[in-house]
Amino acid sequence: MIMIPKIEGHQKQKNYIKKIIASSSRPHALLFTGVNGIGKSAVAVESIAAFLCADENSPCGECRSCRQVFSFSHPDFLILEPDEKGSIPIGDKDKKEEGSVRALLSSLSEKPFGGKRAVLIKEIDCAKTAGMNALLKTIEEPSENTLIIMTTSSESRILRTILSRSSVIRFQPLPFESVIKLLEDMPEAEKEFIAAASGGSMESAIKFSSEKAREELKNFASGIRKAHLSNSFIEPASLSAMSGKDGYGLIDGALNIYSFLLKNKLTGKVTFSSFLNDLYIDADKTLHNIIKMLLSAKKGSARNLNPAFSVKAISYNCIAEKLI
Repeated sequence: MIMIPKIEGHQKQKNYIKKIIASSSRPHALLFTGVNGIGKSAVAVESIAAFLCADENSPCGECRSCRQVFSFSHPDFLILEPDEKGSIPIGDKDKKEEGSVRALLSSLSEKPFGGKRAVLIKEIDCAKTAGMNALLKTIEEPSENTLIIMTTSSESRILRTILSRSSVIRFQPLPFESVIKLLEDMPEAEKEFIAAASGGSMESAIKFSSEKAREELKNFASGIRKAHLSNSFIEPASLSAMSGKDGYGLIDGALNIYSFLLKNKLTGKVTFSSFLNDLYIDADKTLHNIIKMLLSAKKGSARNLNPAFSVKAISYNCIAEKLI
């Protein structure tokens, strides 16, 4: 018997998906939305295993189909995901390169090996408009006994025509306590800090489980706190790890931490362990201003701005507007 991966949380969504799969009038396509690292793809794979499994209590985890799905070797389980550049290419009309939209459509035009076929398109928002348009007809009118599941962490980037033809299932970030539970073999104080920084994403929690990433985040978050309390610019030393794409990960981590602190302050919890307690500010307005600044800095990612430059620019604006 294969071990079915344990998925933390999302029970409401999983129960709903189970009903959809068992229905004879299921929607043509399912779209799972939510932040990265919260288990959308894991739920999708489990759902596909249930769809392809013939057992009454699917997924049984014992049959050949289940073993192949969970080992990603099922001939009727097709996956399309972003390439190393972070995009889903449409592909050439003639060559139909592996990993492209057109290669997937070509495979779907052939008969399945068994009676059913399932497709998982990870981060559909990474496909360009032409790629999404190419997928549209298949999403509208999939082959009989075909299940299509798509995932995204950016619903706003998906074509309205795809959204309107899909059943959208929204996944929420994991509860703070669930992330704490999943962080094994770590000191309690560090668990609390990582869980707060993760914003409910295990992907982010794993990233900040690295001591280096954690220290970089602590340095950045401390610099923001010091700047706001002293009405000054953020010191260059606090931005030393902000170059490259990882810089926006630090912005996200700090944003999650200060949002966590504000939420807990408003609900009456003002005692934290270790480093979170050092970052705490007993002033709603200051916490609001920090969050506002980080949200503005985060927008620089969409314009491909250097994260350190984005933070400095917003910091200067905040001083001009007397928000710091």
